[in-house]
Amino acid sequence: HAIKMMEAKRGFAEDSPFHYSKVKRDEDKVKKTKQKRRKWLVSLYSEAVAKPEFQRQRTEPAPVEELNDEELQTHVKALVEWTQELDFDSYHLDWLRLATAAGN
Repeated sequence: HAIKMMEAKRGFAEDSPFHYSKVKRDEDKVKKTKQKRRKWLVSLYSEAVAKPEFQRQRTEPAPVEELNDEELQTHVKALVEWTQELDFDSYHLDWLRLATAAGN
């Protein structure tokens, strides 16, 4: 029981045990980072969908099936640009900076 408490203090989770191989640990780290990014994107999208402005916008435009090719390309281009502007890494670093600088 004491070991589990020590591991919890160090940030170890029971579902991600220490692996002897540095390559495997690095792979796990990349995998965990990707999972965090996905979770962040889902939360961003969920928050945006919940906003009243989004609900109004969502009911105003015509369904995709009714858009002509030019309008569809415009919507697709805007969506691609929006997703490319998302920068999880800077967002994450910003939160880390805020979390550690708050005590100063």
